[in-house]
Amino acid sequence: GIGPGSKQSSRSDYRVTDYQYGGGLAYEPFRWLRADVRTAFLRVDVQSGTDQRFPDMQPHGHYVMPVVLDGVTEAVLVLYLPHGHPADRDQIEFLEATGRILAGLIDQERTRRALEASREEALAQSEAKSRFLATMSHEIRTPLGGVLGVAELLRDTDLDQGQRDLVNTLISSGQLLGALINDVLDMSKIEAGKLELEARSFDPRELVRSTLDLFGARARSKGLSLNAEMHGLQHVVGDPLRLAQVANNLVGNALKFTEEGGIVLRARY
Repeated sequence: GIGPGSKQSSRSDYRVTDYQYGGGLAYEPFRWLRADVRTAFLRVDVQSGTDQRFPDMQPHGHYVMPVVLDGVTEAVLVLYLPHGHPADRDQIEFLEATGRILAGLIDQERTRRALEASREEALAQSEAKSRFLATMSHEIRTPLGGVLGVAELLRDTDLDQGQRDLVNTLISSGQLLGALINDVLDMSKIEAGKLELEARSFDPRELVRSTLDLFGARARSKGLSLNAEMHGLQHVVGDPLRLAQVANNLVGNALKFTEEGGIVLRARY
């Protein structure tokens, strides 16, 4: 059988068990309660004087129902019944519905906790990545500044045209790398929610000219012309670094996908 003194009832999906209470074995029947036994109806007799913890205990009964989730018993509901209370089909069906609701709530809570843990892990990974990018970008910018400084000093020396073109290419490539590092830093700031726009006065014409200087050598290497049209530009208030990034990305993509002819950067205010 499935327990002490157990017997199969007329209902195929629950068990009726007679249990002789005494000797401190109050929860012995629960050991045989399995997920495949939907509900047990337990009738408890009392041997007088055999258990001192409950001296006034009278014969009674229990509904014992497992709360099952994915084939695993997660909890057991035990309801006290007065002596002589029969096994009632409607009550058992109600208890089983309650058990299904509880199982659903357990599943929802586990899902919520798993999602919360995944969210916290993703945030921690994002923060670690942002710190890494910021650190690496800073470490790259430091030697890059030295390289560009030496290249600009070299450009001011007595060079022939071929040497000067090579130095200009070196400077342009270094500046492009610096712009890329700035983009990486901005991405890490955006992900961390720490990106702030500046508001200061600057001359957008200088910004456009700097963009042309930055990509001039690359355009010449592809046989392309690179020019700008500026209308109504004057000193404005804004973030020159972010606008320079926009202009650099536009011209850079144009150079990437243009095979012949020329590129014109138009700026109006």
